[in-house]
Formats: sequence, C-alpha cells, structure tokens
Amino acid sequence: DSKAGADNNKPEAAKTWSQPGEEVAGPDLTDLRLLREKRARIWGLFLGGVLVVLSLAAATVILFPSERFRPELEASIFQAIGREAKVSTVRVAFTPSPAIVLGDVLLGEGRGALRISEIRLHPVVSSLFASRKVFNKAAIVGVEISQEQLSGMADAGSRLSAGTEYLHIKQVSFERVGLGFPGGGLDDLFGEILTDERLAA
Repeated sequence: DSKAGADNNKPEAAKTWSQPGEEVAGPDLTDLRLLREKRARIWGLFLGGVLVVLSLAAATVILFPSERFRPELEASIFQAIGREAKVSTVRVAFTPSPAIVLGDVLLGEGRGALRISEIRLHPVVSSLFASRKVFNKAAIVGVEISQEQLSGMADAGSRLSAGTEYLHIKQVSFERVGLGFPGGGLDDLFGEILTDERLAA
C-alpha cells in the first residue's frame, strides 16, 4: 500500500557495525598528546615570563644605589615631618618581600627623639631610578614611645604618607611598638595609617 511504499522510501539511519572481536576505533591518542604538549608549552612560557619579571625586579633592587639614597631620604623625611632624620645603615632584603631596609633610624634630637630599629620600604620597582621614588608601604618596626609621643608619632606617619617632591609612600604601618605610660606599658603593638588614597580605594 501507499504507506508501506512511503516507509520504504525513507533513508535508513546511518549505522556503524562491527564484527565480533573487531575493535571499535577510540579517540585519537595523537591528538590528545599534541593537546597536552601545547598546554605544557603555554604554561612553560607563562612561568618563564614570570621568572624574567621577578629576576629583573630583583636585579633593579640590588643595583639600586642605596648609599646615595641615604642623604636624599634623610632630607625628604625632614621635609615631610619637620624632624631631623639620621639613618645608620641601608640594605636590601628579599624576605618576607623585597624591601630597602633603613636600620637604626633616629628621628629628632634630645629627649623627644625617637629611635626606630628599622624602617622597611617596599618599592614600586619602576620608580627606583626615577626622580620621585614611590613605595607601596613603609613599615616602621621596633620603636619605644611614651604616651606623650603617641600623637606625634601618628602625625609623623601621616605627614610621611602625604609625600614630598622626592618620595611618595602609599601606606605607613607600625610593628613591634612599645607604649609606655605611668604605672605600666604595652608591648608588641601594631597598626597602620589610613591615608586619603587608601580610604578612596
């Protein structure tokens, strides 16, 4: 009949047959191997690029003329906070993160002077050889202050973070601060100065 004729005219669906014991073709192992090799090359290039950038950054910090940097920094601190600054040593450190470390820093003179164990300056590497140095952070580590000096210390940090024509510090933090007051004291205090730049972010 006409219905049977119509069914006979329909194209048969494509079928894949295999004889008993015959293996059906699996995924092309060559393509998988090439894909793995391509991914490995991409990761290799990425890691190589990261190592090159880190090496250049490290070389820039190492080659930075730190001794020439000392008098300019002392003058810039004086310009920022209005106190004479004396830096005993300048060195480069790579742990826990790259920094220019100012050792045994004396701010001011006389009984009101502040002696700081170290100030760790974490630089924006590209600015080290520019006329204006930029630092992501200045960590003031190891200082003993009295209750009367507390507000002055915070004010000095704020003025320092405001920057000068020679340097700009984005964040100022304090670590291992000892605070003395009549009848006692506190040790191992820490904190940071929130600048307008940080608040805007």
